[in-house]
Amino acid sequence: MAKAGAVKRKLAAILSADVAGYSRLMGADEAGTLIQLKQHRKNVIDPSVGEHGGRIVGTAGDGFLIEFPSAVDAVDCAVGMQRDLAKRNQETDKDRRMEFRVGINLGDVIIEGDDLFGDGVNIAARIQALAESGGIYISGSVFDQVKNKITVAYEDLGEKKVKNIVDPIHVYRVRTDEADPTVELAEKRAETATLPPPRVPSIAVLPFQGKRDDAEQEQLGDGISEGTIAILARSPGIFVISRNSTFTYKGAPVRVQQVAEELGAHYVVEGSVQTSGNRARITAQIVEAESGKHIWAERFDRTLDDTFALQDEIAWAVSTALRTKVTEGEQARVWMASTRIPEAADHTLQGYVAFMKNTRNDNVQAREFWQRSAELDPAYTVPVMGLGWTHFRDASFGWSDDAAASFTKAAECAQKSMALDESLPDSYGLLGILSLFQRQFDEAVALGEKAAQMNPNHATMIGLLGWIYSLVGRPEEALALAERSMQLSPSYQTWVLDVLGRAHLMLGHGAESIAASRRAIAENPESYQSFVGLAAACGAFGTEDEARAAGREVLARNPVFTVQSWVMAAPYLAEADLARELDGLRKAGIPEG
Repeated sequence: MAKAGAVKRKLAAILSADVAGYSRLMGADEAGTLIQLKQHRKNVIDPSVGEHGGRIVGTAGDGFLIEFPSAVDAVDCAVGMQRDLAKRNQETDKDRRMEFRVGINLGDVIIEGDDLFGDGVNIAARIQALAESGGIYISGSVFDQVKNKITVAYEDLGEKKVKNIVDPIHVYRVRTDEADPTVELAEKRAETATLPPPRVPSIAVLPFQGKRDDAEQEQLGDGISEGTIAILARSPGIFVISRNSTFTYKGAPVRVQQVAEELGAHYVVEGSVQTSGNRARITAQIVEAESGKHIWAERFDRTLDDTFALQDEIAWAVSTALRTKVTEGEQARVWMASTRIPEAADHTLQGYVAFMKNTRNDNVQAREFWQRSAELDPAYTVPVMGLGWTHFRDASFGWSDDAAASFTKAAECAQKSMALDESLPDSYGLLGILSLFQRQFDEAVALGEKAAQMNPNHATMIGLLGWIYSLVGRPEEALALAERSMQLSPSYQTWVLDVLGRAHLMLGHGAESIAASRRAIAENPESYQSFVGLAAACGAFGTEDEARAAGREVLARNPVFTVQSWVMAAPYLAEADLARELDGLRKAGIPEG
């Protein structure tokens, strides 16, 4: 018998959800966002919760907490909601879409009236914070209950350390896309690489603080903050919290962790302004919210002859530091330093993001961005080099009607970029890959090594040298370079995983090769090259059924793909290495050509 006043507990499945980017949506259109949220609650969320026997136990603006009688009911409800919301979002402009992040946990909760508390609830909230927009993340306790009961694919993300929870939580991602090509292979998914998938970082730029009674300092500080927000808002790969949200902290003493928690920011930009006569001293810093660590800080001593130019200079410096430290990596610093035209830099980075997706349509889009950038700044080397890469892909991946002409265009772009700036490692890397595909192996190695030596922290050039090594019979070195490339860049391209898989294939590491290809597919399901790697690895080391499933996905994305067409895309130095890969493709059902 329970004692009077004893804490009441029970085991419950808890679903925690919130709106991704809620502050940005409210800043853009407060009334419209509230109406949209109410419509989603009325038409999607509440009916689905009721259908699955759930009970909403708490709401907080953009978020809500739901209790379910079982883990199966909770996950089934979440999958249905996310699929329905995704369909509704297709009819909404991209910048106005409302997407939810969902976390689900099965655990012990404390009952107080109609409310629930305790670690069972907290873990659900922490898992939800890990999820991407439109995603569903579940704890290991939930996975154990639903893995054989709900027909979706589950991606094992391993153990995650979350805030205020002592022990790491084993987390799985639920894939809700019914057409996802990895679903057919999900039950055979092996352990994948330990590196987590890259996520888009969120940035909060606080008002730069000056003396409260000094209007000049206040105006300069506000201008710097607003300019930084405006520049970052154009940047792909960065989510910037709106001015309306960050400026609510103006003039108030706040802790970075508090701001980050309230706004959902991974990084906070803050600074101060001091003026004396015609001189100004501005400090700016970037703080990682979770650890409180300063990842960048700078002091600017300038005259006030042109305050607008000063604001732009500091905003540009902060933007460069964020891109370098947080998203694109060290190459962003080099790329942005090569032009003083913000729009040209923006188009270049947008082209980079499109190019990373490694599909035919995105290759066309990348070329369009880079062409615009080159037109805005004809002396800007980076977009010219990028154009060369798009022509190379057209030729090597069979996307061009005239491969020889595309190779010629790629070489012309590489030579032009070298003429503009011979200090750019990327141009040497492009020339190295072109040499590789022309079977000039010694020259390819020399150029690839020069590119990597010019900047040992350039993730793309390190991965590219691994690509070259993997094809000239140096798989151990290729493996080490691919892993190094992923460590250097939080937004590495999935082709680096393809290099990793190929190196493992050459070394006879069947499970590791298959796992690397599956990881690449999970991160970029549209890239048929990763399916080629999976088909070859499964053909060499896996089962015939698994190989053929991967082969079908290759042909679904590239119907004209053949074994012989891959010979052009895989310029091996050793015939035996090429034969191993081609034999795997044949076992996967790829036509000979």
